[in-house]
Amino acid sequence: MWNFLHAIDAAGPADLLVLESPDDEAADLIRSKLPSWNCQFQAVPRRGGSKLKRLAVILQQREPSGLARFDFAALATTTSVVAEGRQLIIAIQPIAAVLAQRIRSEETSLLVDLWDIEDARLRRLMTIREPGARVTFPRRAWNWVRNSSDVRAWRRFHESLLDIKVLVTVCSDVDRHALPAGLKVRVVPNGADLRSLSAHAVGDPPVILFHGQLTYQPNADAARILVDEILPLVRHQIPDVRVRIVGRADNRLTDLASPPSVTVTGFVDDIELELANADILVVPLRVGGGTRLKILEAFSAGLPVVSTRIGAEGIDVIDRRHLLLADSPAQIAAAVHEMLTDRSLRELLRREAHALVVAKYDWRIIREDVTDLVRQMA
Repeated sequence: MWNFLHAIDAAGPADLLVLESPDDEAADLIRSKLPSWNCQFQAVPRRGGSKLKRLAVILQQREPSGLARFDFAALATTTSVVAEGRQLIIAIQPIAAVLAQRIRSEETSLLVDLWDIEDARLRRLMTIREPGARVTFPRRAWNWVRNSSDVRAWRRFHESLLDIKVLVTVCSDVDRHALPAGLKVRVVPNGADLRSLSAHAVGDPPVILFHGQLTYQPNADAARILVDEILPLVRHQIPDVRVRIVGRADNRLTDLASPPSVTVTGFVDDIELELANADILVVPLRVGGGTRLKILEAFSAGLPVVSTRIGAEGIDVIDRRHLLLADSPAQIAAAVHEMLTDRSLRELLRREAHALVVAKYDWRIIREDVTDLVRQMA
């Protein structure tokens, strides 16, 4: 999001409407980073009525469950002045796109940036069961009903974009092909800030890193698989290996912590220190959308990566050239052992992955492309 905003800033100051409370922690940061912008913060009003009424909205597939609690009609009334006389509205994320559809005029162009294609992600999510989860049958049934309804609702949302003057940006060709045919789509990849590539020997003990927003269910699922299923297999050959699970988390992962062998840090101020002190990034994702920033950041930092194919999806990587790809816990554990013990392979992957970021995923180049796109649409 920050890179997208900075790309817009290079095209000229903008009016920024943030759908958060004015006292949200991001407010002061945004104002300090974009001092020439007119920044407004608007909390999204909640829809009135009982939970039963909101459930009816979900089951009628009018809106996905994540948006059904918000009163977009009321929000549109209070923010419609934002669209007056605008040539271009840029909506980052679906909640902003839903509002933009309501307040734009027929003459206004709309640019919608989607990080995930939600219906595609949910279809995958419905095929897996969270490891170690003690979920009752009624809860599983409800999750299936809600997710099925959400798949259809998100699909309807994407199809609604066909009827208006809109350009959609996504992170990868995989996401582009997941959207309805006929929609005007442009791929704007995720990227990484370039870092110099320095020598890095495997530590004693070696450290495995997994990081991300751990309140996001696919990341929480991957963290549990890493600790419960992959780590025991790695320890058969490297007994003293350690794991660090890094990122904003809730109580669903607290039972994984077993210091010093497994550390769950919660949010950290500086991910650079974690990247510098780790020996390998493992990405055992079974579900996901968009592309994984964590992999591109590791490539830039010279941190070798082992990932599932879904984890690396959408990034132009080649197995055993840029990283090691493996899908089952046994295969991932074997790849981790090989990466930590085969120095020549490790160094080859580090060099090639870093060169890939230089060639295709440098944020500076990506921002310039977005700036040009905004100028063309405006």
